Amino acid sequence: MNLLILLVVCMVPGICLGMECDFSPGKFSCQGYDSMGDFLYYFYRDEENELLSSLDDYEIEITNSNYEILKQIVNPPLQQGTVLITKLTVRNSTVQQVSEDAFEELNHLRELDLSYNMITELKFVLPSSLEYLNLSHNYIKVLDFNVLTMSRVDFSHNLINKLIPSQVDKKYSLVNLSFNNIGTIEKHIFYNVFVENLDLSFSNIDVISKEGLYYLTTTKLNLSGNNLTSADQVCYGLTVNELDLSFNAFKSLNSDTFVKSYFSVPTCEGLRTLNLSYSSIETITRDTFTALRKIELIDLRENKLSVLAPNVFDSNLYIKALELRGNPIEAIQSKAFYNVPYLESINLSKCRIVNISQDAFYNLNSIDVIDLSDNYLAIIGTGAFSRISVNEIKLDGNKIKSIRQEAFTNLPNLQYLNFSGAGIENLDEYSFTNLSSLDFIDLSYNKLGDIKNYTFSNLSASTIELKGNTLIASVGYKAFNNVTNLNALNLSGTGIQNIAPYAFYQLPNIEEIDVSNNNIHVLDEHSFEDLPAVRILDLHSNSIDTIKAKAFLKLPRVQKIYLQNNTVTELHGIDDTVKVEELSLIFSEAVGNISFSNKFLRKLSIQDSEIQVLEASVLEGLFNLNELRFPNTNVYSIPSRSFYELFNLNCLDSRQLFKHVTILQNETFYGLKRLPELDLSGLQLQAVESEAFSGLVSLNKLNLSDNSLSEIKPGTFQGLISLTVLDLSHNDFEDLENLKGSNDSAVLEYLYLNDNRISEIGNALNYLQSVLVLSLQNNEINEVPSDAFKGLSSLEVLRLDGNNIVRLDEIPFLSTPNLDLLNISNNAIENFDFVSKLNIREIIT
Repeated sequence: MNLLILLVVCMVPGICLGMECDFSPGKFSCQGYDSMGDFLYYFYRDEENELLSSLDDYEIEITNSNYEILKQIVNPPLQQGTVLITKLTVRNSTVQQVSEDAFEELNHLRELDLSYNMITELKFVLPSSLEYLNLSHNYIKVLDFNVLTMSRVDFSHNLINKLIPSQVDKKYSLVNLSFNNIGTIEKHIFYNVFVENLDLSFSNIDVISKEGLYYLTTTKLNLSGNNLTSADQVCYGLTVNELDLSFNAFKSLNSDTFVKSYFSVPTCEGLRTLNLSYSSIETITRDTFTALRKIELIDLRENKLSVLAPNVFDSNLYIKALELRGNPIEAIQSKAFYNVPYLESINLSKCRIVNISQDAFYNLNSIDVIDLSDNYLAIIGTGAFSRISVNEIKLDGNKIKSIRQEAFTNLPNLQYLNFSGAGIENLDEYSFTNLSSLDFIDLSYNKLGDIKNYTFSNLSASTIELKGNTLIASVGYKAFNNVTNLNALNLSGTGIQNIAPYAFYQLPNIEEIDVSNNNIHVLDEHSFEDLPAVRILDLHSNSIDTIKAKAFLKLPRVQKIYLQNNTVTELHGIDDTVKVEELSLIFSEAVGNISFSNKFLRKLSIQDSEIQVLEASVLEGLFNLNELRFPNTNVYSIPSRSFYELFNLNCLDSRQLFKHVTILQNETFYGLKRLPELDLSGLQLQAVESEAFSGLVSLNKLNLSDNSLSEIKPGTFQGLISLTVLDLSHNDFEDLENLKGSNDSAVLEYLYLNDNRISEIGNALNYLQSVLVLSLQNNEINEVPSDAFKGLSSLEVLRLDGNNIVRLDEIPFLSTPNLDLLNISNNAIENFDFVSKLNIREIIT
């Protein structure tokens, strides 16, 4: 078991970074040190740490330091045993030179990281135990494979221009030589080398000699981002599964680029993935990929292919994916993919395709996805997709004006069809009726006009997207008739002005209908009828002013109806026949004329409204309402008993609701018998009538702080039998005369009267036997009577600081046996002798 000490010399003595060290289980990290003495100090200071002596494996990490030479590493003695160092990092520390014997004693080192330094040569001896070597981001020019005995090496971001081949067989899991300056892959450089992952990307390689990759066996070879103009010698003698040749400059691929074999020499015939994207390729022929019998993916994205010759992939029997995105291909000829029966996906997006011939995708019996998005297709020809088993077709972003009835025939497995932003102006009746498995159809952001009767009749789709078709003005009679699997329908942002009766007829499984952001003014009878599964109806941001009776009929599971950003003046349609649980809407100034009764409603949000008077009739019959909110709404007057039938309300947006109210009238909250909290803080309240809180029998917390209240009227808090917290702070109260006897104080525990103008306490606080905390700080109290706290037997915290008290003795506190904290600071008390007579744990003077 060993521990390292690094003997190093600061490159710029006296200017090294400030040292920071961190000791954690399994790791000792330092940065910014410039001497062995500093390192030893911190190491030995923590050497007795129990974590150090209990670990077998340990890591030392040195970062962001200033060293020039890394000399021999020795093992410092420990008081109790030694520690086995398995990982050493000296990163970003300006190391230029490493002594030959620097790691001589590190017989158990598995990982060595010397990245981000200034090392130019690999002349030091590496431990035979090493598994991973990281010398990335240095200045090394020559790499000799003979010294690399570890399984993983990273020499990326160096200046390597010469590779010396190994004289013996080598096996690596990773060799990273990316971002170097290799230039030419010379003959037999990787002779008899097996490497699972070889990265030669972005290394200025312009030539691969005939036997440059001779007998190299690798799972993954990355040659992307180089300057190769020919791929002819890449496969000679190469055994590889994944080959990345992207971001080169091939222009064309010869017919013998991937030939089957050179006599007994392997030539990529086992290749499964080939990436040729972004390589300026202009032509490929029928023979280009003939030898790649086992290929599963060919990536030709963003090249310059303008013609896709027929049968070009005929020999690639097992190919599963073709990537052709971003090529200037203009047409797909008939039977272009005839002999690739196992093809699962083909990406032809962002090409220049204007025409798809009949039977273009013929015989694709395993195809899952065909992506033709962002092309120039104007017409989907008859039979373009016939006799294939495709699950998903993407045609979004084209220039299609109409979809003919015969465009999609014999597609029994088609589930997903995307026409978003395709410029479609017209749909024939029954355009999609032959698609028995269609589950999702996206027609959003097109130029569709009115949806005609039966347009989507008898579909199997569960989702239909029609949002953003701004020319749709109406939805016709039974437009979605008998689409029995439909679960979600989106018609938002379409310009709809009218929904015909029974437009959504026979949709037994639909759960969500979105017709928001349209121009609907009136919801007529039978607009939404007989929808047994619907949960959400989104009608927000229309121009709805009238909801007629029977607009919502037979909606047994509806939970939410969103009507915000409308100007509703008639709500006859939302009554006890609609089992809605959540409703959002906007009221006009004529809200007094609106009323609706619904015993199912649980949450009501009245937002973005201007309400002069919130009449009681508005909220009549909402017996089961739990939550009432008023986001961005202004209410200017709230008469008595406005909430008198909200028996189950437990959440009231009171601060927003009362922000323009100055006087709380008698019985303002009458009927709210289950409301637990009422926050009226920070408003403009000037007066509270004596019976304003009448009926709040479940109220637990009442906050009236930060108002302009100056008087407590007799009986104000009478009947609040559940009140435990009362906050009257930051007001203008001068006395507490009417506080006594004004509340049922049996359960009151917290009373905040601080930051008022109270000058006299008197005996107004007597008999508050359950109060635990009493705050009277920052008032104008000048005297504390001897019976001021009589009966406050439960009091634990009392604050009298920040007043004008001159004389005080122990007598007022004899009635508070449980007092634990007393604050009498910032007063004018002349004598504190009484303090010694008090049995209080903490007294702040």
